[in-house]
Amino acid sequence: MKRIYLKRAMAIIVVVTIIIGTFYLLQPKRDWIAGNMNHTVGENGVDVICIGSSHMFCGINPIKMYKDKGIAAYDLASGAQSPWQSYFYLKESLKTQTPKLVILDAYMLAKDLSYYKDSQTVNNLKNAPVSLNKISAVMASTAESRLSVILAFPYDREISKPSFNKINSKKRLSLGYHFSNKVVPYEVDISDICNITEYDPIEKKNEYYVRKMIEYCTDRGIDVLLVNAPCPEITDDKMRRYNYVSMIADEYGIPFIEGCRLSAELKMDWQTDCKEDGHLNNTGVEKFTAYVEEYISANYDLPDRRNDENYGVYEESVKWLDKKLEGQK
Repeated sequence: MKRIYLKRAMAIIVVVTIIIGTFYLLQPKRDWIAGNMNHTVGENGVDVICIGSSHMFCGINPIKMYKDKGIAAYDLASGAQSPWQSYFYLKESLKTQTPKLVILDAYMLAKDLSYYKDSQTVNNLKNAPVSLNKISAVMASTAESRLSVILAFPYDREISKPSFNKINSKKRLSLGYHFSNKVVPYEVDISDICNITEYDPIEKKNEYYVRKMIEYCTDRGIDVLLVNAPCPEITDDKMRRYNYVSMIADEYGIPFIEGCRLSAELKMDWQTDCKEDGHLNNTGVEKFTAYVEEYISANYDLPDRRNDENYGVYEESVKWLDKKLEGQK
């Protein structure tokens, strides 16, 4: 009797495996941002990796950093990227890159766990190749069907020629930066947070993963820099949480550039320097990037990659951005 049940169980496993394998083989290739980074700059092609949410790819412009200082950087960021997803992005990126500095976005660290939605998990993880890292990230995330996110099915309904290579790597001359000259004036009164010294603890899960990222980098001899881009939507409550993040940074002896405290120094104009949802547009990004690149140049020993023939793609990126700016004019 046991043999009959065992045979039935084995048959079910084989059928399920065949079905899942068939779906996987026939799925179209998917656009994966870490694959795009490798395809754009090549393996070991970056000295600085910027990881985080939309406030990273709408906060730091790697093209400007290269043009001004010769810093070879890339924005490996995605919308509403949670700290545990950032940890996965970090580990995946270090499979092919050996950065000297990792810049971590602090924006999402002030969020409550209730903020994270299924759609964010789908958008940030479904296109990633199946790996232990991806599985761990999906299992730590909010998802109605974790298996669906892991296999990227049924989100991709098209079929293609059978292939085991499911990553459609594209050359991104933007270097992960989301260029926009759109202007959406911020009309709400902005909190004066510069005198707030109190702190409130962040969510334990957020703290756990930011610590893991810091330790993962430092164990490998990689410097870490925490940043939070200026944002007009800053509140007293959020600032108290960022003060707690600053305490974590101090504990590890790493710097934290809190852009919200620098808004006046950077001469941010919330009538012209931002777009929707408190994100910076290109004029705002230029101001914050200028500050960050000066800090990096003064505090880290990074090579100047300008005129290095192995970094020609960065020269292409400069031309791409110049053309964008000229078109906006």
